[in-house]
Amino acid sequence: MKQCKDVIFLMMLQFVFSCSSRDKHEHSFYYWKTRIKKHDTISDIKIKEWKLTHFYLRYFDVDWNEDIKMPVPIGDLNCYSFYRNIAAQNILNAELTPVVYITGRTFERIDNDWCDTLSLRISSRIKSISHDLEQRYIDNIVTAAIDSLHSTPKYQCEWYLSDALRKENEHFSDSLTSLYIIRFKTKIKEIQIDCDWTLKGKEKYFAFLRTFKKQNSDKKISATIRLYPYKYSKKMGVPPVDRGMLMCYNLGSVRSANTVNSIFNVDEMSKYVYHTKYKLPLDIALPIFSWYVWMGNGKFKGIIHSGDRIMKDTVTFRKINDNKYEVSKDTVVEDIYYRQGDMLRYETANSDELVKAIDVLDKNILKYGRVSFFDMDENSIKLYEKAITEIFSTH
Repeated sequence: MKQCKDVIFLMMLQFVFSCSSRDKHEHSFYYWKTRIKKHDTISDIKIKEWKLTHFYLRYFDVDWNEDIKMPVPIGDLNCYSFYRNIAAQNILNAELTPVVYITGRTFERIDNDWCDTLSLRISSRIKSISHDLEQRYIDNIVTAAIDSLHSTPKYQCEWYLSDALRKENEHFSDSLTSLYIIRFKTKIKEIQIDCDWTLKGKEKYFAFLRTFKKQNSDKKISATIRLYPYKYSKKMGVPPVDRGMLMCYNLGSVRSANTVNSIFNVDEMSKYVYHTKYKLPLDIALPIFSWYVWMGNGKFKGIIHSGDRIMKDTVTFRKINDNKYEVSKDTVVEDIYYRQGDMLRYETANSDELVKAIDVLDKNILKYGRVSFFDMDENSIKLYEKAITEIFSTH
């Protein structure tokens, strides 16, 4: 009888520890903006409240330029604009993973010889942007510290630096700068390549990754994994990197007029994550974004990210059902010309489905690291605050 009780006790203890282990995931956000507000106070507040210690920071994109027949960088992170954002200080105080998005067609069209060159150019550009961020981060800290020295009684500054260095601002600045250069560099331990690769471009993409990994041997290299290549890894291959970020969204064909919601559907996601064998350690990312899919004559015409005007103008954009709008007359909004009869399909992730999704992922992907959301935006945080808080508190 005693042995039976001991077994039951051990089983209960194992259950308790297995439940508590769910809280060990690190929490993170993607920061993907190109237009950066100065006063994103909601993000600033939530970074502190959720105790976020890591961010994926979009540095730039790379796409194929048909005119010059070569890949080109697009939309570098504006370090000046970024640093003016009130949330930037908290983001820069956390660990950072630079992210570079490369279009799939880039690897479909470049020559094999281009893989090494592309890797070298991307590596160089990452270092340049990191240096710019580092300088703005350090300049702000040094300026604040020097101001503090001039306004604080001597005995309150003893903890900062020695008497000899405090005597001259120049020496003080140099020493503090050296200290924070070292500290900032340790914040960047990983670089992530984001690419929705195809079978046609797979070998060149993987060759690029192998070279990129060698050229950045002091960093871990991660790659994003869409759900299709995750499920069909034998067919699509596994990127030669250190970690994978499983992007649990963009599940349907955005170009099809028959698609209801291409961003997220938990039942659809479940069809892709029923197995646990993948040859990379994984992190997971969930969506908290929305867009309008623009269709004309049944054909895909583009994705509209700024839809405030569409929601407000109920005459020109007539609501057909829960997520479809019809253009009732020719109109121009933000330099986009809509024709009468065009359709706009509003797509977003449902909060309740996001909470269900994390449980599905728990059951099927037994070991994963970070839980991340794409992406940090003031409006998205307002909309998904409850779901994010629930997921972060339980996972």
